[in-house]
Amino acid sequence: MKLAQIIFYFFFLGVLTTVNAQAPIDFSKSFTEQTSEEQKFSIYLDTIRTYMYRDADIVQLTINNCQNILDRNIPIPDSTFFRFIIEKIYHQHDLDDPIGAYQIISEFENRLDELQIPDLDKGTFNYIKAFTYMVNGDIAEAQKTYYQNIEEALLVKDTSTIYGSFYSLGQLYYDQGNYLSAIEYYNKALEIEKHYDIRPASLAFIHSERGNSLQALKRKEEAIDELDIAYKIASEGKLRIFKAEVLLRKGVFYLENGEKEKAEEIYTHILNNKKEFNTEDPKIKVFIDRFLVDLYHAQKKYQQAINVQLALLEQIDTNNYLRVIESYDKLRLINYEMEDYQSAYDHLLTYNQLKKKQDNNLKKLNTEYLKIKFETGEKEKENVLLSAQIVENKQRHKILFLSLAISVLVMLLLFGAFFQKNKYSKQLEVEVSKRTNNLKQTNKELKEFNRILSHDLKEPIRSIVGFSQLATKPNKSAEETKEYLDFVIESGQQLQNLISSISDFQKIDTTDLSQVELIDLQNISNKALRKIKANHSNKEIDLTIKTTASIYLPKDAFSKVLQKIFDNAARFNKNELVKIEVDYTLQKNMHSFEIKDNGIGIAPEYHTQIFQMFKRLNNRDAYKGSGLGLSFAKKIIEQMNGTITLLNSQNNEGSTFLIQIPVFNQQTNSVSKIKAISESVA
Repeated sequence: MKLAQIIFYFFFLGVLTTVNAQAPIDFSKSFTEQTSEEQKFSIYLDTIRTYMYRDADIVQLTINNCQNILDRNIPIPDSTFFRFIIEKIYHQHDLDDPIGAYQIISEFENRLDELQIPDLDKGTFNYIKAFTYMVNGDIAEAQKTYYQNIEEALLVKDTSTIYGSFYSLGQLYYDQGNYLSAIEYYNKALEIEKHYDIRPASLAFIHSERGNSLQALKRKEEAIDELDIAYKIASEGKLRIFKAEVLLRKGVFYLENGEKEKAEEIYTHILNNKKEFNTEDPKIKVFIDRFLVDLYHAQKKYQQAINVQLALLEQIDTNNYLRVIESYDKLRLINYEMEDYQSAYDHLLTYNQLKKKQDNNLKKLNTEYLKIKFETGEKEKENVLLSAQIVENKQRHKILFLSLAISVLVMLLLFGAFFQKNKYSKQLEVEVSKRTNNLKQTNKELKEFNRILSHDLKEPIRSIVGFSQLATKPNKSAEETKEYLDFVIESGQQLQNLISSISDFQKIDTTDLSQVELIDLQNISNKALRKIKANHSNKEIDLTIKTTASIYLPKDAFSKVLQKIFDNAARFNKNELVKIEVDYTLQKNMHSFEIKDNGIGIAPEYHTQIFQMFKRLNNRDAYKGSGLGLSFAKKIIEQMNGTITLLNSQNNEGSTFLIQIPVFNQQTNSVSKIKAISESVA
């Protein structure tokens, strides 16, 4: 996926802003007692749009707030709900997760016709769908969808979709190296501007992209002219980020054509007009520094070029393989020209390793995409069959109802059959809803497992392979070999623990919660502590249980929950003496547990994130673990229809977790027994 595609995408839809990353939003200033849930939902949506592509954490937290309102079945207008779905897809592309974006699209697509939304909004959705196909590498499906979008958009005069589809087809052909076809579709997009009002950002960007295609065809003068047009539009539209990028791209063209003096003039012009180009903006500074590397390289100022490139490399997200690979390739080339062949060779090795890893990632992502596409199609078939059965039963009910009106006698005879059919229909509706919810949860977990497979599992494997290769190299001392093998063993243990944690997490769905028994809270807490002490032999753990109650719960499942929370309290703790307190109350048929520790604590902005699968807030070297502990506990508790929340926590001030589980119906044979237990803990 090219950065240029995404930048254009958001320019085109008019959602790119100039907001910098900030702390989580305090919505209490926007809400009053009279603010309805529907109004809150709209405010959340505005916040998502404002911070999109600027602060992913704020966007995710706000999406969660919207989802919470939907989960409570609060009525939301169709148009507002549609906006929310679009923003969720934007966010997945922001996270560089095109498979996640496709998953949202495939889940929502069947509902699109049910919503009362304008044809223009449907055109927007179809455009995003085609874009997502393209990013996932499904070129044939992307082309097919773009052409369909153009045909449908022509019928309703949806200019934006037509324009965007022409542009994207041009980009698609450009990526395939078919520059003449790319120019053809860029020209078609520009033809629309003669008849309709197009956003300045969109016009500037398409002239810039047409310039790229012309430069690729060695049509230098035409390419420069296109960039001049783009720069003029960006200047008139006060698009500072794009204005600087276009000018720097022109400088790159000059460098490619050997005109170093003109390229240096552009760089000097930007530095001399810092306010005009807003050079302090982090995004603009990255563009400038990347151009500076190319300029120093062309001027044979090799060490300066290397210094700037290394500084850029430190700022790049390690998951952005494309940018990292480009950086090492550039470092290799510069060191080679400096005749520093050892450094050039080292960078070449890193480049090859990353390129191989990127290729493997793309293969796995493509496999996962095809798998989800197939599974989604199969689920859709199942839902169609179930829906057809529901419709068929409803039709039968209508016939029965008309027959009942003919005769009271016939009504009495058929009443039983009608009741059974109605019951069966409702069961089918419940089954459809249940399967849909299960599919959503499964897809959510699949996405998380995809992330762990593409990152966390690779980390120990990379260490095992790397240190094994080092250990087998000749002329190594026994001490060096042992040190490398120690790293291999440690990485192997990390991989084994991670796989074991994933296996345990998957088994939760088969946990039997129907067998409940009377458990002594002091006894089960002490046993849970003993099971995790071996993992923390270097620490002393003081467990205080502030209750003598015995209650009915699924024993094994609840013991595992305590083990995970105790292990979490000991693992994320800098103190030699780990303190854990467990308190219990019974209120309104609800078991309530407060578990307090003296660990490192959690900043308020991360209170909801800690229960996400594989979510780590700390460096793995400092605090080892799989990142599944709290999500494991949360899933078991939710299967018992309970909840777990972080009641109180601050950095370096410990944490207090609140667990609430409804009283099990099977847990007692008499009302007096419940009363006795309640009185014992009152």
